Amino acid sequence: MERAARLKKAQHNESFCHYVHNGGQFHDWTVNAAFYAALHYVCYHIFPLTDEYNDDEGNDVFEFKSVEEYKRHYNLKISKHEILSNLVAELIPNIHPDYDQLRDMCQTSRYHNYELGYKKAELAIKLLNKIKAGLSLPAETN
Repeated sequence: MERAARLKKAQHNESFCHYVHNGGQFHDWTVNAAFYAALHYVCYHIFPLTDEYNDDEGNDVFEFKSVEEYKRHYNLKISKHEILSNLVAELIPNIHPDYDQLRDMCQTSRYHNYELGYKKAELAIKLLNKIKAGLSLPAETN
């Protein structure tokens, strides 16, 4: 996904997050939309990512446009969500606890218990706002 499209997707998910939250009854969707907005904002911030790789012939520099390219290049056997969490921890440590908490909330709401309360939805929005504040985003997104 191109960088501009990634930002547009993040904004779209964030708008949906607020829309569904204002409806007041689908708190699991608020949490999910908040997480996926955060994911796209984080990817907008991180990618393209350049990484220096030492091989037998010297140094090479790779540019990765997405977590998928990064996973494929390094032949990583963990999920894309785990890879992205690791990249956040390494490259944007100030938001890592909030990002992982929101990711865990999303995982719980999607796979274990979709019946979340209003307070969880409010927390998800607060975490999204903290994540956005910790990123270098265009002014109109903050």
